[in-house]
Amino acid sequence: MRRFACLFFLLSFLSFLVHAEDSTVVEVGAFSKITGSDTLPSDWVEVRFRDIKGPTVYTLVDDGGIRVVKAVSQKAASGIGREIHIHAQEYPVLVWRWKAENLIEKSNFKRKSGDDYAVRIYVAFDHDGSALGFFEKILFRFLSIVYGRPIPARALNYIWAQEAPLGTMASNPYTKRVKMVVVQSGSEGLNQWHELKRNIYEDYKKAFGKEPPPVKGIGMMTDTDSTGESAVAYYGDILLMRKDSLL
Repeated sequence: MRRFACLFFLLSFLSFLVHAEDSTVVEVGAFSKITGSDTLPSDWVEVRFRDIKGPTVYTLVDDGGIRVVKAVSQKAASGIGREIHIHAQEYPVLVWRWKAENLIEKSNFKRKSGDDYAVRIYVAFDHDGSALGFFEKILFRFLSIVYGRPIPARALNYIWAQEAPLGTMASNPYTKRVKMVVVQSGSEGLNQWHELKRNIYEDYKKAFGKEPPPVKGIGMMTDTDSTGESAVAYYGDILLMRKDSLL
């Protein structure tokens, strides 16, 4: 149940909305613009899990003169994220930066015991109740009552894997409603910043075989509780962009 909660409720308690309006770029996480503070922006909410003794520690730090989020996890797990309401068809391109000091040696997306990553980015999508089966409707209703908020139906989870082939897309070992997408693999590039871009609209269609519902939230998580290892990682700015803005 703990890991089920991790996957579905990372973005469920957030209370801030980002509306795209007519801009070509939506700043989901503009950490580089923050000065004079080591605490997270108020619109980024930390989510801790009840049955995990220690949370990952997220702080703002300077790295090369740029403000970024630092994550330190020692046999721990928690995530941070913000709620957002955007259609992937209009803002399909997700852009972010991250850096990892180390990877999780026992990480393995095929096993529950290996579901730890030094860096991962979540994109959670809303759900259409009519598309759920009878028992799924009951489960979602029950969990919404227990946790006090509607929960995301499906999510894309972009990860830096230990050894899985680049480009792998597979179900999370806890639920088919979360698809793991390997965007980096192996130890090459540790301690270096990497900028990544993904088309979340196309990724959702490939992962779930249908048009995506609205994006519900975006979050990040560095976790080491399943393997009992430790990790130090950094996250830079996160953007959503229209296709036109890349031309």
